[in-house]
Amino acid sequence: MVNIELIRKKISKMELDSYVLRVIKTETEQIRFSNNSVDLRNFWENEGISIFMHRGKKITELSLDNDLEIDKKIENSYRAMLKGEDSTSFNGINTEKYSSMEKIRPREESVDLDQIVSACIDGGSRGGSERTTGLAYRTYSDDLIITPFNEHHVTYDDFNFDVRAFKGNNTGQEGVHFSSTVKDPIERAEMAGEEAGKTASLDVRMMDFEQGDYETLLSPYVIGNIFSYCSSLFSAFSVQSGMSYLDSSLNEKVASPALTLVDEPMNESGSNFTMFDDEGTPCFNKKLVDSGVLKNFVHSFSTAVTARTKTTGNAGIIAPEPLQLSAEGGNRSVEDIIQSIDSGMYIKNAWYTRFQDNRNAVFSTVPRDGIFVVERGEIVGRITGIRISDSFSRIIKNISETSRERKNVKFWEEVFPSIMPSALVQDLHVTRAF
Repeated sequence: MVNIELIRKKISKMELDSYVLRVIKTETEQIRFSNNSVDLRNFWENEGISIFMHRGKKITELSLDNDLEIDKKIENSYRAMLKGEDSTSFNGINTEKYSSMEKIRPREESVDLDQIVSACIDGGSRGGSERTTGLAYRTYSDDLIITPFNEHHVTYDDFNFDVRAFKGNNTGQEGVHFSSTVKDPIERAEMAGEEAGKTASLDVRMMDFEQGDYETLLSPYVIGNIFSYCSSLFSAFSVQSGMSYLDSSLNEKVASPALTLVDEPMNESGSNFTMFDDEGTPCFNKKLVDSGVLKNFVHSFSTAVTARTKTTGNAGIIAPEPLQLSAEGGNRSVEDIIQSIDSGMYIKNAWYTRFQDNRNAVFSTVPRDGIFVVERGEIVGRITGIRISDSFSRIIKNISETSRERKNVKFWEEVFPSIMPSALVQDLHVTRAF
């Protein structure tokens, strides 16, 4: 194990204005399952050490494993910093002192990863799948941060899994995250497996389609995917560096009134529940978009100085980011919303999201595992080989309503954990994928 006190003493003796020392220890358990049975187990431990140092506007950051050359690497990084150029965007780290956070909880023993996997498989079968595959993870993290002004120490215990169900040539897929503190982990896993099974086993004919603009119900997985990929638009660093089209839109209408989007790091049900940011500032929930109006960007101390405001507890010391996006739900169920669609689509998930214009968030993403045609309020067909080719701006302006149901969604390793409803989008632009 690394000797934290020796590292702190070494850094404290250097001629620095401030520093951030962070040690994150993780224990990760993985289970892979296919054809309704477990076929692989893995377990690994990691101790990651990161050190940020600055003197004036000269900055350096290094990541270390627990090795025998830590002192030498710290010294080399310090010397390189002194010889380097000043940062044009850095204004220091937060010097405000807060009450020390210490929340050390042991791993929850009432549920284990095998139970989660069994529930996924059982749910898939109950939903009508012939076979179920997937990956499930449990991660126990010990997070210690030390600055000259604050010291916090907390632990997190999280689950996330992806379950894919098959029936014939059809597939369905769900990706879920939650912390061990939720009251119904087994039920959540069963429901995810069952929903994947229902998607795969829905017996409707294959249909052709014409590219164009469609009224489309996007599931929480699609909305979570798009919003996660576009989350940097709400970063003050993106605004200040000219990489967000929202840069001059604060307190203006940027979306439909149906959208209220919150950065919710203090929602303990999610696996991105976070108590403090990368410079030791306590996290809190804040609205980014309120009934269509842009209310906040997320800030580190440094970006807040530039904007003449206060940090929002979202460092990234240089580039702050939302930590756990959450969109508010509406009044109607998914089933009721589908019944209101006269002619359109219902898309269950999408991946391989790629941008053609980062600043304006023009992108394409490929739906799969459940793309349905809806006519006169009923699902009448299944289609394949399509691509959503649109922009974040158009989509959020064209959301006409969100569903009452919300899900904790995380799709493979492509996106961050979020908490999303389904969203009915008018005139979604869909093209052929190939």
